Amino acid sequence: TVVEARTALEPMMAKLAAERIDEEQLATLKYSVDHMRENLHDEEIFVEMSRVFHDTVAKSSGNVLFGYLIHALLDILDGSVMGMEYQEKHRRATADIHEKIYLAVADRDPDAALAAMEEHIAGIWRYEEKHYPEALETPIAWGNRG
Repeated sequence: TVVEARTALEPMMAKLAAERIDEEQLATLKYSVDHMRENLHDEEIFVEMSRVFHDTVAKSSGNVLFGYLIHALLDILDGSVMGMEYQEKHRRATADIHEKIYLAVADRDPDAALAAMEEHIAGIWRYEEKHYPEALETPIAWGNRG
């Protein structure tokens, strides 16, 4: 499932990002968090900034494969493909945890970045379990590789 893939990948991406991020990438993370906060009422902008955030964490890890993997998941990450919508209360909580991840990465604290991302993914899991349980059971479709 998407959440299983995120649980396996994103904490390590955040940990590596804390060790390897450059100043331009750090500025992009900060921009995405700030823009999320400013646009809690606008789900479209909020989702786009969430994509920017997760994409930047992946790229900042310095592992090109993580970048490819996160791109493969980006269309599913926000839930729009599965018809999910996130209420403003959830968007606020997401902005809060993104800021926590950003601060850990900015402090160059790999363990805190990993823990914050684990907390984020666990929160997504709980939210989807409560509101969209079918999404947790849906396997990722990679298409026909015939």
